Amino acid sequence: MTRFEAMLAQQGTCLDPDQKAAVYSDVNCIVSAGAGSGKTTVLSYRFLRLVLEGKATASEILTLTFTRKAAREMHQRIHRLLLSWKDDPVIAAQLAQFDQAPISTLDSFCSSIVRSSSVSYGIAQDFAIDDEQNLANARQCAMRLLDDEHRSEGAKLISTLYSPEDLVDSVLVPLLTQHYFLPQKVSEDAQRIIIEAVEKRYEQVKESFTSLLLRYSSLGDSSKTVQGVREDAVLLLDGIASSCGEEELFALLASPVGFRKKSGGKSEDLLFIKDTYDSYLEMRRLLCLALAVLNGREQLQSIVTFVQQLVEEYQMEKRKSGMLTFSDVSSLAVEILKENKALRKYFKQRFRYIMIDEFQDNNEQQKELLYLLAERLESEGEGIPKASDLEPDKLFFVGDEKQSIYRFRGSDVRVFKRLAGELTSV
Repeated sequence: MTRFEAMLAQQGTCLDPDQKAAVYSDVNCIVSAGAGSGKTTVLSYRFLRLVLEGKATASEILTLTFTRKAAREMHQRIHRLLLSWKDDPVIAAQLAQFDQAPISTLDSFCSSIVRSSSVSYGIAQDFAIDDEQNLANARQCAMRLLDDEHRSEGAKLISTLYSPEDLVDSVLVPLLTQHYFLPQKVSEDAQRIIIEAVEKRYEQVKESFTSLLLRYSSLGDSSKTVQGVREDAVLLLDGIASSCGEEELFALLASPVGFRKKSGGKSEDLLFIKDTYDSYLEMRRLLCLALAVLNGREQLQSIVTFVQQLVEEYQMEKRKSGMLTFSDVSSLAVEILKENKALRKYFKQRFRYIMIDEFQDNNEQQKELLYLLAERLESEGEGIPKASDLEPDKLFFVGDEKQSIYRFRGSDVRVFKRLAGELTSV
């Protein structure tokens, strides 16, 4: 019986089989557990086991959660658990340095990384985090560029595509606040990247659309509705096959040919048309959208140039005001650890274990950060490590996908789900 097991027995603590499997796990793992299943208990007792077995000191176990309230509660819970065994010399030594135990929010930890190198990115060390103020700043920046009497051709062109309010609030502000975090920039090669992505998507949708038209053209029902759909499908297929270019094809797909009201009827062919008509309309819409972009390659570059200017001015405002978003901070922390290998090595050596609670409320950037911290000590790879490049026992994720409540902050529960395919599930 280990000292940890003896302590549990002496205290009368009984962990259920699932809790025990998590507490004793010595591999990178993810614990998916529902409300009331004792997730905090598991983290606390795993902390105690690591300390008692001499695997790490309290200052070598980085324990992270999402909110400050949860971090305080975690700190208190672990401290109380250690206090209950204060007569043990190993525990007493850890209690003496418990004020150095790194138990905090992931945002706070990211901020500490960024403050260590912020000057290199033109940001004062005393920066503040305020998502609401940044929304207002993004709106002001967009309106300033659009209202400028010397506004660019791209600004003029994009203004013709949307109403003023929709352009600012539904297009430009989300673009700035949800996609371009410091230190990201709009690629100089953005036009080519966009065109290639649109062409790829266009070919995928066109293949599916053509397959559906072929199915429509082979329907055998003699009813008037089916006959009309069959004839329209043949016309569209012939037009697609004989079109001389993207402009001609756009004119065909944007024409009234092939648009019909949904009809009733219970024959197999009529039911098939009814079941697939929404998909037909959506694919046709996507093809028209893609062709509009491809037909406007020259105009696209002016819009890309406008977006580049917009992003640059918005990020300059952030640097001048020292007002960042939570996403800026996590993005910068990832960039700093990727580029500054000495700092990455320092953190890899400092923390022997990393435990993360409520990870369903985090996102891909934060997962990348933790993978950088868990990279094998002897490795100094470029980019984000793969799961196979990590120390085999450093990461311990806990969460419940049903409790994700911070999607407005950019959390992405899909990241938590994908972790199960990369790490051991307990």
